[in-house]
Amino acid sequence: MHQHLLAIPARANKAVQFGTVANYFNALKRSTKREAPVLDGDFFPYMDNAFNRAPFWTGFYNHRAYFKRFQRIIQREVRLADLLSVATREYPNNDMKMARRNLALSIHHDAITGTSKRRVMDDYSLRLRSALHTTLREQERLLNISDETFTTMLVNVSVKTKGMYLPHRTLSFADGIERYKIQIVNQKAFSTMELIKLNIFSPFVTVTHDGELLTTQVVPLLNEVNLFEFLYNDGSMETNFGFYFNQVADFGGAYTMVSELPFQNINNGNQLPAIVVQGPIYSSIWQQLSPQLAYSITVINSTDDSARSFQIDVFTDVSSMPGHTFFMNLNTSVRSGAYFYTDVNGLYLIERKRDRKMKFEANIYPMVTETMIEDDKLRCTILAAQSTGVTSKRGVLTLMIDREMHNDDGKGLGYYEASESHPSHLKYRIIFESKVSQKNNFNSGRKMVRKKESKNGSLPVNTSTLYHSQLVQQNLEELLYPAALFSSPNTNSTGDSTFCHTNLSLHSFH
Repeated sequence: MHQHLLAIPARANKAVQFGTVANYFNALKRSTKREAPVLDGDFFPYMDNAFNRAPFWTGFYNHRAYFKRFQRIIQREVRLADLLSVATREYPNNDMKMARRNLALSIHHDAITGTSKRRVMDDYSLRLRSALHTTLREQERLLNISDETFTTMLVNVSVKTKGMYLPHRTLSFADGIERYKIQIVNQKAFSTMELIKLNIFSPFVTVTHDGELLTTQVVPLLNEVNLFEFLYNDGSMETNFGFYFNQVADFGGAYTMVSELPFQNINNGNQLPAIVVQGPIYSSIWQQLSPQLAYSITVINSTDDSARSFQIDVFTDVSSMPGHTFFMNLNTSVRSGAYFYTDVNGLYLIERKRDRKMKFEANIYPMVTETMIEDDKLRCTILAAQSTGVTSKRGVLTLMIDREMHNDDGKGLGYYEASESHPSHLKYRIIFESKVSQKNNFNSGRKMVRKKESKNGSLPVNTSTLYHSQLVQQNLEELLYPAALFSSPNTNSTGDSTFCHTNLSLHSFH
């Protein structure tokens, strides 16, 4: 390239030479032009060729959603092992070195994106399974330095298991076991109230903590309810919002999306009646919309800050629907117009704008953990436990959920190499905040540094950075790093109630 530039005629008014970093800054000091343009933002969404059949690289945001979710789970468990190692003052086993390497490998730009061939993705999954097996055993070793033996509630069925299938252990009160001691490990740097769920064979249980009987919830109630319209009121505000799913025909590949609008509703003869659970601890709605999609919405019945969010669980199995991308939509009363925000690697929020002149797939942006819309009175935030893509217009947030692609989009994966989406359990949280009652909190999150604030003759900076509130940060950490559970059977204990033949004791571990 250097030779090519030198060959350009002198009338092009150019001068090209090799130089060092010192040469660059010396030339900058001698320059009479003290201001230089500053690039703000990023390069999403990427487009390689406007005349290509599949020009917009927005499909990989959500491709192979199971792997994106599973990688976050392994990351969480490795982090927990590190915290236990510090708390117990025990050095980690040497096996954890390989577990960390396998986790790091899964963040490769052809792994976490899901854009590798099937056999390569299988190898990535195998390595993550191996890392999970090693990490769970390490957690148990660190907790079992006392006389009691604790077992993790997660079950890694087999290292060769594909997908993110990860069942929880079911507590059985057979073989003389009448009581379990549950160790709850808080991974966060603050005290929190979280919803703890245990799988048990018998509904006749009591739960105690330090000898005090705790309120529990066991039996679900069945009912029919309108699933799609909700009224939210936390005392400081009241708002209505709609919640629904749809799908679109997608002729893209692992990297790209080529949508064929309009959206298709997910409503067929396989839709099951809603299951409503109501109790003293939480209330939830669960429904299977199709063989490919089911979801639940959970609200904690409390005045704690944790109860100010809606917990969303989405269960997908889209392998039987090639050529489709599924979406979750939140229709709010927020007057956000064409503007919305997404996070930059979980650090801060950056403003996005939907361009109505561009195609639908050209308006989808990466969402690592968070997206948000707001107006003068209300802010709505969606948090995700796995990376995905999002777009928005006129108060509606549209998130990519899962997709199954067979096509070759010309970016490196041949026909059928981009497929094999395994069943996924995806997690989200929805948070509404009043900007009137928290005006100071929101204003402190927006920082603008203008040209006149530049110091020491440095290059001018003109950028806007937006941060979320403390409430959102707390919910994000609870979503990414939930409390970990470990069980220890105690066969020598006897129940203290004639009605309940088992007794679970909860003990906090910090």
